[in-house]
Formats: sequence, structure tokens, C-alpha cells
Amino acid sequence: MMSKLFDIPVTHCVGRGTGLNDHQLQNKIHILTEAVEKYPSEMTEDEIAQTFGGLEIAQMIGAIEEAYHHNMLIMVDGFIATVAVATVWKKNPEILNNCIFCHVSNENAHPQLLGLMREQAILNLNLRLGEGTGCALAYPIIQSAVNFLNEMSSFEDAHISNKSS
Repeated sequence: MMSKLFDIPVTHCVGRGTGLNDHQLQNKIHILTEAVEKYPSEMTEDEIAQTFGGLEIAQMIGAIEEAYHHNMLIMVDGFIATVAVATVWKKNPEILNNCIFCHVSNENAHPQLLGLMREQAILNLNLRLGEGTGCALAYPIIQSAVNFLNEMSSFEDAHISNKSS
């Protein structure tokens, strides 16, 4: 999906996943390159998702769009979830106002994808665990930031002069 969304070579979008060897990785690249070349270069984001995404990505895209519609915070963890966000972002760049990217995965394409959206993740721990682990680890940081913003006194409230002595 990343290749079609951003018109970049499959080789820049594919990684080892959970541990492919060199032969398996080359086979994966070959199969995906053939698939990408089989379809027209001009496709809408929805067509790309329908053609190349699985049910889990379709569900994420729907959840992301609905969360945005309700002005909810969207915590994003990992490469696949970032691809889902990127699909929505190509249609609605404002989506990023609601997104916090929790963890950049060990997939080579993930930092590149974040860069294409001019985003960074809070954490980079070289995880490949899945299961939203990055969100669980980033949540206390996000909660601390919210508390800091909501509860910190201003200089005026704390009766601190900002004039130099």
C-alpha cells in the first residue's frame, strides 16, 4: 500500500517482518512488485486499500476516520497502523492533528513513512512485538504530558517574575 500511496518502489517499502531470511525477502519483494505493477498507476486511496489492504487495515482505516469524526485522540503503533493512517492522511491531511505516533517499528520503511507525513514517533525501542505494545509504553508519557499541560501553574499563577534581576 505504501508503494502505491506514495509512488515509490516496493523495495523501499518492504522489510523482513518477523524474520524473513534473504531468499524469503527477495521472494516477497518479487511478488509484491508484480502485484503493484498489475494495477494502474492512478488509483484512489480507497481503491489502493481495497486492492492491497487486508481486512485488518480496512478496519483500522474505518476506526481512524470515525475517531477523527468524533475528535478523539488516535494512538498509532507500528508500521501497519501507520500505513492505515497514511491512507486516510492522503485524503484528509487534518487527520494528523488527532494522531500521536507511539512507536517507530524496526521495519526499515516505517521511519520513511513517518517522514513522508513529516511526523515522528514518541518512542524508538526496536520492538517487533505487535499487539499495540508501543501504545501501552507511550501511554504514561502521553498522560504525563496532558497532566503537565493541564495542571502546571503559569509564572503569574505561581507569583514568579519573569524579569531579570
